[in-house]
Amino acid sequence: MIYLLFGEDNFQSRQKLEKIKEDFIKQDPSKINLAVFDIEETEYKNIKQAIQAQPFLAKTRLIIINNLISKGHKNIQEKFYDLIDAKEIPESNEVILFETGKVKKNIRLYKIIKKLGKIEEFNPLYGYQLNNWIENKIKIKKGKISKGAVSKLVAHVGNNLNQLSCEIDKLIVYKNGEEITEEDISLQVKAKLDDNIFNFVDALGRKDKSTALKLLHEQIEQGQNEIYLLTMISYQLRNLIIVKSLSDSGVNQSEVVQKAKLHPYVVQKTMSQINSFNSAKLKVMYHDLLEADISFKTGGVASKMLLLDMLVMKFCG
Repeated sequence: MIYLLFGEDNFQSRQKLEKIKEDFIKQDPSKINLAVFDIEETEYKNIKQAIQAQPFLAKTRLIIINNLISKGHKNIQEKFYDLIDAKEIPESNEVILFETGKVKKNIRLYKIIKKLGKIEEFNPLYGYQLNNWIENKIKIKKGKISKGAVSKLVAHVGNNLNQLSCEIDKLIVYKNGEEITEEDISLQVKAKLDDNIFNFVDALGRKDKSTALKLLHEQIEQGQNEIYLLTMISYQLRNLIIVKSLSDSGVNQSEVVQKAKLHPYVVQKTMSQINSFNSAKLKVMYHDLLEADISFKTGGVASKMLLLDMLVMKFCG
């Protein structure tokens, strides 16, 4: 049997692969019948030999090949296709193609695996699926968390499962059996920059000059540079223009996600900001940010931080 594991969420796909390996090793602790190859470091003839070998004192062999589709040469992919098509893989052997990322679904190799084998794609988790993943992860580790804390954890970290897993471990140790609360998230989990940019734009919408300047300078103190901050602010104002335009035309939130091709969390946060701005003002602000970006990159400004401060003053005026 041949399997293909791939997807944008490498955390989930890697966990699946490790579970398969663990289960196999339980049945065959010697690991004699386990072979793992990286397509960039191994000749095809060695891979073929391992695939076609019969199990030694066991019922099956497990062969794992990393990134054959994404990094393997086309001629190797064609040879592998012929191997599957000719049914030259012993029924006793399990072959897993593991890909760290997306896979083109229109290539011959993908199509024949879909026809004769098994394919599992791992996409990023959103919404209730992500919340359920967090709750289950904490439950498995004998911890407890409030619904509000789950939402706040997602707001701070997003859907990076690797980072979420690390934060969950830290929070469980910190609480030592007690329920994780929203306050614990605020104290123990550093908000990603995106969330602070939302807060910054919120302050601009309220014309809260002091808060906007404070948030901006905090990011500089934490090591962010002015060009990156300008890029992130421009990105969020662009989102505001797109989301506001769609919303004003009667499109609901779920449709905005599809049409704007934005993360649901970004749309949710942006929808909460659109009433604080009018379309004409947003376009002027976005144009000013583009002008600042040109000045940054051409050396047409003496102090980038001073220019950012001046933009805040203008936007809040």
